[in-house]
Amino acid sequence: MKRIDFGTTFSAAWEPFVKNLGPLAIGGLVVYLLTAVLGLILQKVAHGATGQHVSNILQFLVGTPLNVGLCGMCLAILRGRTANAGDVFNGFQKAGPAYIVAIVPAVILGVLGIVLIVPAAAAGAMSGGGPGAIIGTMMVGLLVMGVVGLAIVPLFALGYAAVADGMSGPDALQFAVKQGAANWVQIFLLLLVAGIVGGLATAVTCSLGLIVVMPWWMMIVSVAYMQVAEGQTHTPAKAPEPSAPAPAPAPTDESPAIPFADETPNAPPPAEEPPAAPGA
Repeated sequence: MKRIDFGTTFSAAWEPFVKNLGPLAIGGLVVYLLTAVLGLILQKVAHGATGQHVSNILQFLVGTPLNVGLCGMCLAILRGRTANAGDVFNGFQKAGPAYIVAIVPAVILGVLGIVLIVPAAAAGAMSGGGPGAIIGTMMVGLLVMGVVGLAIVPLFALGYAAVADGMSGPDALQFAVKQGAANWVQIFLLLLVAGIVGGLATAVTCSLGLIVVMPWWMMIVSVAYMQVAEGQTHTPAKAPEPSAPAPAPAPTDESPAIPFADETPNAPPPAEEPPAAPGA
């Protein structure tokens, strides 16, 4: 089975990311505006928990296909094709598989939350320790859930790239889980480093850094996907090399001789002057 090379993934993602920063940043801006900004507007319009729920639903329905489209842009760049910012909307053509890839891990984490937190809270209440015991046991459940969640996320990290590459939802999940299990350490370290760097950049820029951080994340995921799907780091675009001109033929002995400047080939001999007349 092919492996992800952690040492070269970042460098392999950085070069095409920088060279195509323009369209990638515009694509990231589109994702940012249609998810984060519209989500904030809906929270202001619909106050309270209702606004938060509506915002979350919108971010899922709109953001998931857009992220797949952004990943598709990265795959096109890595394969030497020209990517336009408008290609980010191509993710809506694959919305069905994208929703499947996004919902399955969310459902798993939700079930884990119910299984771990609810019994922990019940155990704290039955202990008779009061609210402090309940909160303490819930915190333990949340901690366990976080550890399990961190273990699960790498299993689905390549799902968006697989969908962007044309796989169906079930096939993308199967591929992501299989490759994620075989490359769990490498994917975990990639997500950890990219998350720390991207998180710092986002915090320093008051979330505006997401415009370039999101494409950078997707480029890293796309490079990792291509390493296991195609066995290569990336395929940069290369202009075709011009063919060398044919060498001039070497002169041979049968080649016609070139006369000197003061020579005229095949010229007749000069005519003799007539003798002078007597008495002249």
